[in-house]
Amino acid sequence: MDKNRTIIESCRLAVSRGLGMLCENYFEKLDDALYKLADKAESNDLQTRYFDTMRETRKEREGIEKSFQDTVSANYDNFWRPGSKPVKASKRKDIDYDNLSLIESDVLEEELAISNMVARGENLCMREIYALEQRFGRLQSGITVDNNNNPLSPEKICTAFKSAIDVLAVDIPTKLVIYKVFEQEVVSHLEEVYAGINELMRDAGILPTLKPKIRASKVMAATSGRHVSEDDGKEGVAAGRTPDSASGGGADGATIELFDTLRQLLTSAPQGYTGGAVFNTDQPTAETVQVIKALSALQTSDAVEKTFDPESASSSHSDLKVNLLQQVRKIAGDASIGSVKQIDHDTIDMISMLFEFILDDPKIPDAMKVLLSQLQIPIIKVAILDKGFFSNRAHPARRLLNGLAHAVVGWTDDRSRSKNSLYGMVESIIRRVLSDFSEDIQLFADLADELDSFCKQEQRVSEAAEKRVSQIASGKEQLGMAKRRVKTEIDKRLTAVKNMPLAIVNMLNEGWRDVLTLHFLRHGAKSSEWQDALNAMDSLIDTTQPKQDIQERERIVGEIPGLVEYMRKEMADIQSDQYLMDRLFKDLEKVHVECVRGNEVPEDLLAGKEAMEKALEPKEESKAERPKRESDLRESPKYLKLAKDIPLGSWFELREKGGAKSRIKLLWRSSVSDNCLFVNRKGVKVKEMRLSELALALRVGAAIVIAGSDDPLMDGAFAAMMESLRGSGNPAPAPS
Repeated sequence: MDKNRTIIESCRLAVSRGLGMLCENYFEKLDDALYKLADKAESNDLQTRYFDTMRETRKEREGIEKSFQDTVSANYDNFWRPGSKPVKASKRKDIDYDNLSLIESDVLEEELAISNMVARGENLCMREIYALEQRFGRLQSGITVDNNNNPLSPEKICTAFKSAIDVLAVDIPTKLVIYKVFEQEVVSHLEEVYAGINELMRDAGILPTLKPKIRASKVMAATSGRHVSEDDGKEGVAAGRTPDSASGGGADGATIELFDTLRQLLTSAPQGYTGGAVFNTDQPTAETVQVIKALSALQTSDAVEKTFDPESASSSHSDLKVNLLQQVRKIAGDASIGSVKQIDHDTIDMISMLFEFILDDPKIPDAMKVLLSQLQIPIIKVAILDKGFFSNRAHPARRLLNGLAHAVVGWTDDRSRSKNSLYGMVESIIRRVLSDFSEDIQLFADLADELDSFCKQEQRVSEAAEKRVSQIASGKEQLGMAKRRVKTEIDKRLTAVKNMPLAIVNMLNEGWRDVLTLHFLRHGAKSSEWQDALNAMDSLIDTTQPKQDIQERERIVGEIPGLVEYMRKEMADIQSDQYLMDRLFKDLEKVHVECVRGNEVPEDLLAGKEAMEKALEPKEESKAERPKRESDLRESPKYLKLAKDIPLGSWFELREKGGAKSRIKLLWRSSVSDNCLFVNRKGVKVKEMRLSELALALRVGAAIVIAGSDDPLMDGAFAAMMESLRGSGNPAPAPS
């Protein structure tokens, strides 16, 4: 136990040394980055902001480093504390997209920056993290250590840094610069820290057969305590790298590292997991240049007009290998060739597997999957030519695939195949790749730019249409609220008086109602205009009630002219019908004459029972105008909450009873009536549902949320592929 404690303490000090070196370099690079940004700033304010940040980071540097190191050490110490429960990685706070304020938008950007840092760290350090987790687990009496409880995981380290820089009073764009430099100078080099710790534990006899080899560095040397020569630092060895893995367009160390990690995951997959062994490795091997030529031949012969069959993916993979081998033999003029180089074989398997996940993605409509499936052979060529495809998120081919997937999320197959349609654009791009792509990857960048331009133009049109739809819906809802409030106010006054003159009933319901409605909409319920209009109703009713007292009669005689003038002007301002106004005020005059004389209002001038019932009966409301009612809450609370929590802008796939499918976007949801409006990708309103109706559709599967519609397609496909390879049927790779 004492020996283990010594190892644990040695690793703790090693982490501190390694992170200390990285932090020292980080602050130097951050200073340089901020100075360059200030030098290129387009305004004095922006320049001042960057210089201020430079001064503040210099001033707070020591405190930030200490806070960062202290948090990392505390996580580490807590992990080894006897009886302590493993601390799971904290889940970041969900963001309410419906009510996203400026501050919450900044929070979202910061969360995305941290997520990207964590993802990069996990990507680059997968092998070393795996070895670290295995050794930590051995030291902790065999418990399972993974990303959730690993005290030195990239997420724990990035979160510690986030907490440490909270002392900096900087805006979010500047903070994103701080995160970006941290990602480049610390997160991208965590592998070296992990490697040093693994060296320490391996030398101490903790799972000594786990031997990941990475590029030697000064950070690794400082962490492990070993000397690294200048030659080692410059050259190094990539993990599992073979002479073959050097091919592929000058990929950097990180690219080779990730590619080799994927190869190792693939190698440890069960037999037949990636389509079966079609190549015969006992026969001569084709050169990579011959494989590229064979793929080009297959690429130009591929047809776009196909039907999508999700069950045929594995068989098409085997067919691809058979067809490729036939083409290689034809090009080489050698029928004895039975295989391709192992690195090319692995690349083919990786891309084929990747496309299985792409074509299984529910974001992509089936008809579009037909088109995207045609890119498999060109993408295999890309991956063989440039291993950066696997690690570079901004790679032109990945940009194009991500752009295509994002563009088609909201597409509904209306059988339109015109050149100007989205389908026509996607089809044109696929055909150009198939016919024009030889070895110049710039073609993918050009096509990605063309697609982006097309989508931006469509987006401008759809956003304008969506704005109109939202304004109309919001206007209808506001009008509904105003009408309900006005009716409540009028009904309250009509029912307060026993014998109400018909002239008053008609004046309030046919004329004054519109004045009240307009003031409520324009000025609101707290305005003086609204209150004046309500007071006018009260005064009007008061002037039509018999007054026996002479002074009271004199009072209303003095009030009537001004009141009538005010009401005429208000009704004229809203352009009330002149004939209606004349009739209403003429009937009102008859009542006033009787009241001024001190007489009871004659029977024939009073509103009868039928007239009062008609005036007080509920008005028919549209869906958008109706408020929430108890009957709307009968659906399952679980699905009601689900429907209510779905962010605006989310895409749904609607499935009709006949099998037809359409895609709609949740554009607007009323906070008053819980009415939901949906539009198509052109911004045209196509459906309207109450929240309870949406909840029911979700429960029975008639409506399905298309999750992650804004997430990059390739990131999701890579994550799914790696998760599958590391799943229960395939143990995580043992670094070699």
